Amino acid sequence: MTNGVKENVWIQCRLDRGFDNAEWFRLFPRSHTLYLERLGSDHRPILTSTIGTGTKHLGRFMFDKRWSNNPAVLEVVRKGWNSSQNHTSGTVSERIASCRKALSKWKRNEKWIMDEIPRCPVNRQIRIDAHLKVSSLLSSPGVWNEEKLTELFPPNEVHRIKQMVPGEVEDCFVWAYTRHGAYTVKTENISSVFDLMEDKSKPQNIVRAIPWVMWLIWKNRNAILYAETQDSMVRLLRDMMQEVDQWFLLNNTPSRDTEEGQSILNTARWSPPEHGIIKCNVHANWRDAHLHSGVAWIARDQNGNVMYHARDALVHAPNRMVAELRCIIWTMTSLVDIEITNVIITSDYNEVLEAIKAPLQWPRLRGLLQQVIKLKEKFTMVVLEEEKIVTNGIAREIARSVLRDGRFQSYLAMGGPSWLHDRLARERM
Repeated sequence: MTNGVKENVWIQCRLDRGFDNAEWFRLFPRSHTLYLERLGSDHRPILTSTIGTGTKHLGRFMFDKRWSNNPAVLEVVRKGWNSSQNHTSGTVSERIASCRKALSKWKRNEKWIMDEIPRCPVNRQIRIDAHLKVSSLLSSPGVWNEEKLTELFPPNEVHRIKQMVPGEVEDCFVWAYTRHGAYTVKTENISSVFDLMEDKSKPQNIVRAIPWVMWLIWKNRNAILYAETQDSMVRLLRDMMQEVDQWFLLNNTPSRDTEEGQSILNTARWSPPEHGIIKCNVHANWRDAHLHSGVAWIARDQNGNVMYHARDALVHAPNRMVAELRCIIWTMTSLVDIEITNVIITSDYNEVLEAIKAPLQWPRLRGLLQQVIKLKEKFTMVVLEEEKIVTNGIAREIARSVLRDGRFQSYLAMGGPSWLHDRLARERM
């Protein structure tokens, strides 16, 4: 403390302070700072400890009945009951105490902050309520209680939590996803790839895709290193194989027989809906989390005539899946506004469609998926289907034009875009 009188006002100001951030609390959750007595100076020494005070405060243990439906709890109880210190001679009381300790430790390790690796939140205080639930942090369904968040967590953590959209579904136990929802490739044996190209016994469709595999590895590596993004490997491989088929088809590469070539040609054409139903192709052109995402949809009838098309720019989406989901929500809202209620909505992003079918398995997207579910109730009939990249080309091209040509203004028009008239006419044939 520094004391003094200035302009007849007694002033006390603390100069000796300690500062920390969320990363510090994550590494040293029990750290604390002590202000020592002044010795030979008008400043007080500051002592920061990272190991805690050593004093334990045991609260009352209560068993949550919801744990009974969690298979992991049975394993925790089994290990606690048969722990090494009481495996042979432990009394019933000692075994119960061991189970209590194991369950308390398991509960504290619940990870609901979905960063690169799911983690527990960083707490502002050393002493916390072990029975505090996420629902206690909500002021109303789907809305965070900012006062409660500020009380319990440091500012950086509050900002991170507020970016998460709380859902309105019952709690359940699910597998946690990585940041990108995908596995990473740890090693690549390049020499074996070249050997495969010389292997005549392998199927032709695999051998001809090898250059695209090499290019895919390189692009994915650059995306991880420089853009800090990674898409699902399942989706990347599926899209790659569609690009391979399209390239060989457009370059008139001889197929094994006429029937196979005709099959590829038929599957590469946009298919119209049934009579009385509108088919709406959608796409979100996402690049990285720091840029806008271009989104577009185009609605056509059973004859391939364009009813409407629209484009827009969405603010920063953390990943491609969130961008596609927000694009679908925007599309469904627009269709309701113009009273199109019998519709098939198609996307070339299969994982988004899987998430819509099983929302409980995608907790990170809970808020967005609930919006889709509520919007579906406003349609007489709405079906979400997968579309191949080749046949979703019109929607993809309109979405790309948002960032490429700087068309950031929201736009809805009857008919199709004039600059894609020829392509629309070919798909109508």
